[in-house]
Amino acid sequence: MHLTASPEGSTGLAEDLRRSRLDLAFIGLPDSELVGLEVDPILAMPFVALVPARHGLASQAEIALAELADESFVDTLRGFGNRLMVDRAYEAIGRPRRVTVEGPDLPSVPAYVAAGLGVAVVPRVEIEPGTNVVSVPLAGEPLTWSLYAATARGRRRSRPVEALLELLDDYINRDHGFFA
Repeated sequence: MHLTASPEGSTGLAEDLRRSRLDLAFIGLPDSELVGLEVDPILAMPFVALVPARHGLASQAEIALAELADESFVDTLRGFGNRLMVDRAYEAIGRPRRVTVEGPDLPSVPAYVAAGLGVAVVPRVEIEPGTNVVSVPLAGEPLTWSLYAATARGRRRSRPVEALLELLDDYINRDHGFFA
């Protein structure tokens, strides 16, 4: 087994599957980007807003996307599935956003928000205790990020891929908290 990441995030991994450079990838793309792939759902997470604790919206029960539209944003790199979903959500409300800080991965985003470099809209992430970041649910129609185990459609899955997917399915079906 060879594990790898893609600098283009899920978009790059999906392309690697389609071009037979990978047998299996864990991706989080919008449904419209899953063409040519066979996917097995692993988990789904709601998006939340991350704001510095002293931000004017930090005490709200919910934050609408439009309320953050004029802010500077922290996000992952272009090509990451969560980034695509949020970019499209802002385009859908007619308020393209300005991403001023791009982090290398999702877990790094809260640290940039804590440093006051912007706000973020990301799938629910763990916030380190004592950080200067508040996670606030989004108002309105739910925006949900889904993680999939993906293979190329029409290509026979190898025995190791089948075995890994069976193990993953068994783990998920035992109701482990990570996948809730």
